[in-house]
Amino acid sequence: MTNRTRKALSLLTHTKTHLELFNMFFRGYLHDTGWINSFVKKRPVDKDDNPVPWLTLPFNAFINERLSDDMIIFEYGSGNSTLFYAKKVKEVVAVENDKGWFDEIKNEMPSNVQLIFENLKSNEDRYNKAALLKKKKYDMI
Repeated sequence: MTNRTRKALSLLTHTKTHLELFNMFFRGYLHDTGWINSFVKKRPVDKDDNPVPWLTLPFNAFINERLSDDMIIFEYGSGNSTLFYAKKVKEVVAVENDKGWFDEIKNEMPSNVQLIFENLKSNEDRYNKAALLKKKKYDMI
């Protein structure tokens, strides 16, 4: 048995360690930021299960203060960030290249989201230029 394995096993036998790990689910930084929730759900969410962009916590805090209900946003890729932005801005246009993911999330999108599927493998140029093809001005891409 390696020293590393011994250390891991000794952590598991300490009741205090179990208690602290259990408590992390209900309090502290990892709970308060939604990290625990995101880990369990395998999707970026806050502590209240609201979707958040899969970006750093400081960036999420930074951008959240700057979003307004008159903005139009374009996204490459879609998911929880699309849902997050849709609650805060006028419109979100998102292009997705993963057909399975597109099919999974398209019905979750609110009415102010336009979700576009572009197959990156067969039409890379259309995917890369998707923001230009809509002929809109975006406040953020």
